[in-house]
Amino acid sequence: MKFIIISFLFVSINLYAQEGVTNTPTDTTSNPISSSDWHTENAINGTVTISKRKGEDQVIENKEYFENQIIRINSQIESINSKIEAVNNDAELKAKAIDSGWFVDMERIKGELNIQKLEIQNTLNNN
Repeated sequence: MKFIIISFLFVSINLYAQEGVTNTPTDTTSNPISSSDWHTENAINGTVTISKRKGEDQVIENKEYFENQIIRINSQIESINSKIEAVNNDAELKAKAIDSGWFVDMERIKGELNIQKLEIQNTLNNN
C-alpha cells in the first residue's frame, strides 16, 4: 500500500512540475536573435505582448500602442503646463508653491515625461 501511495505522489509531482525550458526566438537561419533586436522589431510589428501588472490584460506593444503613449505623455505635459499657469496667476498659491518646491517638482516631472517621449519616438523611428 505504501508503494502505491509513494508512486502516486511521485507521478503527481512530475506531472505538475514546470519545466525550466525557455525558447529563444530564432531567425530563418536558426541563429538566435538577441532579445533587444527581437523585442524592438516585434514590438513595432505588434507580435510581442507584455503584462503590466498582475491581473491586468496583456498589452500588445505595436505602433498604435507607442503612438497612444506619446499622446498620453503630451496630455500630461499639457495638464502640468495648465496647472503651472493657474498657480502663477494666484499670488497666494504661487508663494506656497515656491516655498514647497512645487515648481521644481513639476519641471522635473515634465523632464522625465519628455525623456520617455523621446525614447518612444526613437523606438518608432528605428523601424
